[in-house]
Amino acid sequence: MKSGLLRSHLTGWIGRVFHLRGALASDPTAHMLYALLLILLAVIVLQNATLAWQPNFRPWISLFLGPTLVVALVMLRLGSLNGASLIYLIAMWVCATATSSLNGGIRSFGLVLFVALPVSAAWLFGYRAALLTTGICMATALVFVLLEVGGVSLPRLIPGTPFGIWGVLLIAVLIGVIPVAQVLRSLWDAVDELRQNREHLQQLVEHRTEQLVEARDQAQAASRAKSDFLATVSHELRSPLNTILLLCDPMSIDAESAGERQQNLHLIRRSGLHLLHLINDVLDSAKIEAGQIVVENAPFDLRELICELTDMMRVRAEEKRLDLLVEKLPEWPRFIQGDRAKLRHILVNLMDNAIKYTDRGRVTLGVEVEPLGSTNQLRLRFEVTDTGIGISPQDQARIFEPFTRLGNAARRSGTGLGLSITRQYANAIGGSIHLESVLGGGSRFRVDAPVDVVADGDYNTAKTTQPRIVGLATGHPEYRVLIIEDRSEDRMILCRLLEGAGFRVQATETGESGVEVFQSWRPHFVWVDRQLPLMDGLEAARRIRSLDGSGEVKIVGYSASVFDSERAEMLAAGLDDFVQKPCLANEILDCMARHLGVEYRWSDTASVE
Repeated sequence: MKSGLLRSHLTGWIGRVFHLRGALASDPTAHMLYALLLILLAVIVLQNATLAWQPNFRPWISLFLGPTLVVALVMLRLGSLNGASLIYLIAMWVCATATSSLNGGIRSFGLVLFVALPVSAAWLFGYRAALLTTGICMATALVFVLLEVGGVSLPRLIPGTPFGIWGVLLIAVLIGVIPVAQVLRSLWDAVDELRQNREHLQQLVEHRTEQLVEARDQAQAASRAKSDFLATVSHELRSPLNTILLLCDPMSIDAESAGERQQNLHLIRRSGLHLLHLINDVLDSAKIEAGQIVVENAPFDLRELICELTDMMRVRAEEKRLDLLVEKLPEWPRFIQGDRAKLRHILVNLMDNAIKYTDRGRVTLGVEVEPLGSTNQLRLRFEVTDTGIGISPQDQARIFEPFTRLGNAARRSGTGLGLSITRQYANAIGGSIHLESVLGGGSRFRVDAPVDVVADGDYNTAKTTQPRIVGLATGHPEYRVLIIEDRSEDRMILCRLLEGAGFRVQATETGESGVEVFQSWRPHFVWVDRQLPLMDGLEAARRIRSLDGSGEVKIVGYSASVFDSERAEMLAAGLDDFVQKPCLANEILDCMARHLGVEYRWSDTASVE
């Protein structure tokens, strides 16, 4: 028990002697200097013990160096690293100088300490102290050189012995190697810390990447959900809007309607068309965001398109007492191939904005043609110019961004999506759009669109523009038409429209009953809505197509679905065509004429181009 207690006390004493406390307890440089001082003291003691038996041994240097190192140790214990370091460097310089002076000057082996001292100075105080120490050591060595050159021979009061030389070399190695080892250890710790930081940074990057991927997936899911929501809401909006437009269309051209009733119907129809325009803007934006823009190249009559646009916009221009002008070159082609719907959408948006932001003056539509590399390829340039309020440079930078509406509150109608969609459509058809405007001096929008020229023989120029259909032409057989529509209003309007045009009509509200009526009645034409209760329109069309003798029947989808993918899905289910709600009466009747080859009788004389 006593031996254990003694060992415990001894261990505690050694711990107190060889470990620093206070502010220097966690300083690696202080700990390394403390160990170096203890080792040097041990080397001096060992050297003196070894050389004590030599007849010419003089312990003068040891008597100075030993107590000096003890003072440095005490200062370290008291917490003064700088003081202990300075005493250590001065003591080692004195030791090196004294050893060289007492052992032959410049020829002394003690000069090796001058080489090691700057390393310790750099370790303890930095590169400035290393430079200063190097200068002092070089100057001291130079003094020995000058003494040797001047013929002054320093006596060898302490002649070199093997153990003495070994001791000096050992001290030189200690004061040179230990600082280097400490620096290398610090560098290794720094490298290890950098490696840990790199691994931590890599883990952090991977974690952030996972978060970004998750956020991206959530954003994409939200975008898809928004698109699905817009498509669903649009169906609910388009269905009643279809009833309004179809109901107003035949009544608004009724010559027997009273003036006030005619005016009210005109307002209803115009409001319905305005609501349709707003809905289309939102849905077009959703399709663009979902990446569902499909460019359709087909032949069309450019002159007819320009006339349609000017006729449609002239009414609005006349309401504001504006002049609507069309400037075109005489040699521009009439029949071209391109995406008529998107080109029409672009020009409608630009002309509509020009009229909305112009209070007096005129709106001009200019058309120019520029040949491209091939003889059949042209670049159409449309310029819509107005004398309106103009656009400031600040607003020009954001005019094509979504939901941007300029002007005062009275002019800020619409969704603010028109010009954004216009730019997207212009890019989709391979063209571009540019703006030139001066605030208060009007604006000019220029659209460039590449098209192909179509020969007159490749395009059917027969177009009828009749005011009203009153029945089928003489000699046509009786055509039976089946309507499968769950909305009672749409069934009523379609039945009234088709019966007025001379067709026999039956209507049903579910897909199952539609299949049963088809089997018993065998119609020539079927209108089917996509969204039906229980059995949807696609399944109803597939079942009708699977019946014997159904190969000749024409089946046309009639729905408020807006995406091209849904239209393609309906056509893949066996439908012959697709008409989108809301639509006008002439779209319904034109579709019947295309698929059945029927001709109509008109209330007035036909005007054919």
